[in-house]
Amino acid sequence: MKNISYLLVVAILFSCDSKENSSEGDDKLNLLLKGKWMLTEHEGNEKYIKNGVVFSKDKQYFDLDSQGKIIPSYNEKIFVVLDDTLKVVDYRFEPKFIKKKGTKIYYINKLNESYLELESIFPDKPNTFKLENSDL
Repeated sequence: MKNISYLLVVAILFSCDSKENSSEGDDKLNLLLKGKWMLTEHEGNEKYIKNGVVFSKDKQYFDLDSQGKIIPSYNEKIFVVLDDTLKVVDYRFEPKFIKKKGTKIYYINKLNESYLELESIFPDKPNTFKLENSDL
């Protein structure tokens, strides 16, 4: 009986901890959804974000041109925010190449209403993207 009550208390503690982390991810998601993010500075070899990006409520990700207008895509691009990680998947590649060529994973260094700094984790590490919200 003691063991069951102990396991119940431990399970409740773990469930409370996961809700706290998900609210942090939700806060970051809400900040990403506000406005258009235009690239201001880039450090590294590859430039996956050309001019800017916009994130939609239906978890889609769109590239922006130099004037801040959405570039339509014939294939779906989706994103997921997990704590301090942003994962973007571009479905224009064949299924066997989606992980290697179509998936980009970024670490969110800084995020507030007007500034976003992303550091590339996968596929190339030494890339940093600094973006500003153009809607403010």
